[in-house]
Amino acid sequence: MPAHACPGCGSVAPMRFCAACGEEQVHARDLSLRHFAREAAASVTDLDSSLLRSLGSLVARPGLLTCEYVRGSRRRFLPPLKLFLVCNVAFFFLESLTHSSVLTTPLNVYLRFAPFKDVVAAVVAARLAQRHLTAGHYAAVFDPMVRAQAKTLVITMAPMLALAVQALFARSRRFFVEHLVFAVHFYAFFLLLLASVGTVLASVYGSMKVLGAAPAELSDSTLGVVLLASCTAYLYASVRRVYGDGRASAAAKCW
Repeated sequence: MPAHACPGCGSVAPMRFCAACGEEQVHARDLSLRHFAREAAASVTDLDSSLLRSLGSLVARPGLLTCEYVRGSRRRFLPPLKLFLVCNVAFFFLESLTHSSVLTTPLNVYLRFAPFKDVVAAVVAARLAQRHLTAGHYAAVFDPMVRAQAKTLVITMAPMLALAVQALFARSRRFFVEHLVFAVHFYAFFLLLLASVGTVLASVYGSMKVLGAAPAELSDSTLGVVLLASCTAYLYASVRRVYGDGRASAAAKCW
């Protein structure tokens, strides 16, 4: 193969791939429709296989993705942040599709079902009098603001958990990025859990609403118990796999 100028960096490349940047030499056949279709199919297949493999390991084998990333086995799975973004998009898509509010609590629920609803009612009444608003207008401002803050909170939760895990495992002398990857994988699972549980509850309580029931209070309490139990069990299994803790030590740290 004759030497050619690399289209990426301009270096002389005597082989098919540039030794400086890795760019592949382009031939006329690479611009054919057949090659384009083959390349697109290969890209989709590779993405599907790595995505399905990553999601399966994330759900069924807690902590495995973190161990594989730290060990250096990374080509078979999606990178941690990309997997987190996929789970993030899936969660907010399903939330908008089912009109559920798993991460957020509307003002109406605070006023009717929260244990501290009397305090909330007093604060809201004072705000309404101060700003000369009706309850409907205040809720129209409050609910979208809570949803926007929830999206920001999802992004900041992983670094906060990483700092907490680093403090708990300070003697392990691990890099902070290892704890951050652990936290990112945990919250990727958490978002999948929220999406699936929220979808199921939206279907169940939607049917109850049609029948004339008022499921909001039951929904919040049921969701809280399911999420707490599932996250605790997942975190326990992840800590044992990633950090090698014994049962008692892992249970104490997860508690």
